[in-house]
Amino acid sequence: THLPNALWTPSFERRPIAFLPDKVHLLCGIAVPSRFADTVHRLGVTITSRTFAGDHHLWTDRELRLAVRTATANGALAILTTLKDLARIQRISVDLPLWGLGTELVFTAGEGLLTGRLAQVLKK
Repeated sequence: THLPNALWTPSFERRPIAFLPDKVHLLCGIAVPSRFADTVHRLGVTITSRTFAGDHHLWTDRELRLAVRTATANGALAILTTLKDLARIQRISVDLPLWGLGTELVFTAGEGLLTGRLAQVLKK
């Protein structure tokens, strides 16, 4: 599973998760955006609205401004995106805080099997 571990600013400064407000607009262009939404739900944050695009989407100024309008109209206090998307966003000024959610991969089962197999492969 993906465990949230930090927030990142558009200039890639790390902040504690506690900086995240309780109402956010999701912005993401990844293969399975519902997984990102599930991760945010597990934080106990309310998702007021969403802007989803296809994987590897390059966000335009127009799209970001529309997302901000949608977020504001629905009561979001910030826009939350993935780190992958944060890196693809042009550095424009928006009227809401923009955060990238950092995560770490945590094994819920099978970690020993995986590390054992990796050790075998790396010995060859």
